[in-house]
Amino acid sequence: MIRRVLGTTLAGLCALTGPLASGTFASTSGATLTLSASSAQPGAAFTVQPSTGCPSASGLQTVNLTFTDHAGTKHVIGSVETEDDGSWAEAIATLPVAGLDADGTWLDQSVTAGAGTVSAACFLSADDDSEPGDDADDDADGDSGDDDADSDSDGDADSDDGGNFEPDSFSADNFSDDDADVATLTYASVAFTAVGSVGKLSLSAAIIKPGTSVTVTPSTGCAATGVSQVQISLIDLSGESAAPSTQSVTTSSTGTWPATTLAVPASSGTGDYAITASCSSGGVVTGSYDSEPVALGTVRIGAAVCGPRTVFTMLTGTYTGDIAGTEDVSLPSKLALTGAGPWTVNVHSASTGTQLATRTVACAKPQYEVDVPKTGLSNSDKPRARVCNTGRAPVAAILQVLKGKKYLKVDKETIAPGECVWLEGTKLGKGKQAKAQVRIDAPGTGSDEVTETFTVKRPRR
Repeated sequence: MIRRVLGTTLAGLCALTGPLASGTFASTSGATLTLSASSAQPGAAFTVQPSTGCPSASGLQTVNLTFTDHAGTKHVIGSVETEDDGSWAEAIATLPVAGLDADGTWLDQSVTAGAGTVSAACFLSADDDSEPGDDADDDADGDSGDDDADSDSDGDADSDDGGNFEPDSFSADNFSDDDADVATLTYASVAFTAVGSVGKLSLSAAIIKPGTSVTVTPSTGCAATGVSQVQISLIDLSGESAAPSTQSVTTSSTGTWPATTLAVPASSGTGDYAITASCSSGGVVTGSYDSEPVALGTVRIGAAVCGPRTVFTMLTGTYTGDIAGTEDVSLPSKLALTGAGPWTVNVHSASTGTQLATRTVACAKPQYEVDVPKTGLSNSDKPRARVCNTGRAPVAAILQVLKGKKYLKVDKETIAPGECVWLEGTKLGKGKQAKAQVRIDAPGTGSDEVTETFTVKRPRR
């Protein structure tokens, strides 16, 4: 499980299940929200103020802000803790941009643009032993399901990331099953529109070494009018780095900023990272770009090692993240190859999908080989041979029977590597015998060497 702390530049994406999506919230009781804006671009911050606090009898609670976008998907867009009496004055919300959610899934899409709604709910931990909230807990919990109902149909836990996006103020822990699963109050939804398209970042390389640098180029400038400050950050998606590597740049009066080189400290650990960028004016974040994945370390794909029956390549390097399509694989690792080749090997990050390395490898020539473990006469008095492909590539095997002075083909089958088939000839008369042979028919060479010759005879009866 990948876990990391979110700052201003990496908004979490999340499609909600569980308490926030179950419809079992406590009554709104006329509680309303006031927003500082009626629309915002993903990545731009706005404030949310309540008409009243959370129920005072429930003590300290967590307020989670959500945005239901035009497509009907719910996103956590902020979080704040109340005072001991349940009061809270203001929370900062941010419509999410693409990035890694709290469950470790890389999501390439930000919110769907268009009309949506902002809502908020007060949550009390189910582990809270304070008696005043017991009745409210029972009413709010209802029959919506288990406390752990945070997985979707394909087994991947839905994101419940987000935050009150002050730097390092929010982590996935702030919206865990244990800390925010009993609703004590929900606020009436407020119309809100996601506007504009999110800026994209392009990187000079998808995988780099610690101690080097990467050039970050924006697709568009900051949307805010006038000069803005852009903070570009390299964030460790494993959460192991205490602080991101950052680079600041000032835009022109029209908001444009040039391709910028971000140095990667030599002390950085290898694995999966994200490049993020946000625009701010007067200390207020006015917009963010979709996060772009990057990997630190090296991945090398070796040449094909071609044995008589198997082929493999070695994956080596310093990258320590998970590799797609494999389980519990760390470098170095052996990757088995099947078929005749050549093989194009692509290595991707399991976390972000970043292509780490690619190479086409091949053996000097395909290995065509068959074995004939059994020959004889079938129950229907036909000469037959059991033929197995013991090579690395698909190959055809031919059964021939001697007619006069010439062998004639009576059966032919193409066999995949590791498979076996029976080849059969025509039925023999009583007391008749037949001399037969098996040949390999390798691609591009026609009938090749004889691998087995045998004679069968039908008894007189």
